[in-house]
Amino acid sequence: MKLKLAAAAVGLALSVPAFAADVNSGASINQTGNGNYGAIEQSGALNGNAAIDQYGDNNKAGSESTSGGVTTVTAGITQIGTTGAFAQWVQYGNGNWGSITQTASANVTANIDQGGPNNGAIILSNDNYASASQNAAPNSKIGIHQYGNGNAGYADQTGSSNESNILQVGNLNIANTYQTGSGATVNLASITQTGNSFSAGIIQHGSGNTGKISQH
Repeated sequence: MKLKLAAAAVGLALSVPAFAADVNSGASINQTGNGNYGAIEQSGALNGNAAIDQYGDNNKAGSESTSGGVTTVTAGITQIGTTGAFAQWVQYGNGNWGSITQTASANVTANIDQGGPNNGAIILSNDNYASASQNAAPNSKIGIHQYGNGNAGYADQTGSSNESNILQVGNLNIANTYQTGSGATVNLASITQTGNSFSAGIIQHGSGNTGKISQH
């Protein structure tokens, strides 16, 4: 069975979640305008692809809320029990938010690409490749959390007052963070790895930056 949902929104719009399952399934949401929301969920898919493209201001693919000191993330793209799946979205504009959650999945890839200030990106995955890129995006945050073996996480930020956090729990993980800019960038980067045979690197350009790597 193949199920595909494509939605295009111009101006203020709301896209309901797109659901995809089975082999070679795909789901795509394309939005242009302000105040849009997009969500895709895939369960038990083999070689399934999920993509969200948003152009404009204040778009959301997922959300984050904090209550009583506890932060809850609602993913824009959710993949559960998928194998060989690919999740990606591109957001351009201000105030965007994006999150990808991959649970009980294998050999899947998650990418987030954001442009503009005040962005937020979170990737939660296991046994996967995860990368997040924020270009010309001051005051933005990246969070990559990976649980399992053979993970690889990459964060790339350009601008100032940015923050990147990579957490890897398991073996044979690789983590790299790149933060570039000029002058007083005041960026923050941290990598935490628990387990054996890890590799971690942080490269920062500018002044007033802070980088921390913890391996145990």
